[in-house]
Amino acid sequence: MSGRLKTSLARWSDFQRHSPPQASHCWRRQHREQGATALRPAQAIETLFQDKLTEHYSQLAYHYSRSGNVLKAVEYLHLAGKQALQRSAQFDAIEHLNAARNLLMTLPETPARRREELALLLTLGPAWMAARAMRHRR
Repeated sequence: MSGRLKTSLARWSDFQRHSPPQASHCWRRQHREQGATALRPAQAIETLFQDKLTEHYSQLAYHYSRSGNVLKAVEYLHLAGKQALQRSAQFDAIEHLNAARNLLMTLPETPARRREELALLLTLGPAWMAARAMRHRR
């Protein structure tokens, strides 16, 4: 479990013990607002740089991952992974693609999710092969 998550959970349990019942609503609202806060930069990047989105895939993936918009996050993580692979940054590609796959697993099982997972795996395979080849050359 990440440090942030542990801290957040600790605050939540402390908050619950020492707060009136309506306090949980405030906590939920705060987290919903944090998602909205992460969404604004992503939408701004898409609007301002719509002609040059390829230069901002990693940033878009980062912001959408934190916004709670799983579908957009998976889309941009996949694109960032492909881009990293084209630039011979295999380990970055693997990181982006694994993050996309982990987010994808949070969605309900549907044919569309399976297709997206297959597309991710088909991109992840060559990334792993290239990374492994790099290790053997050293």
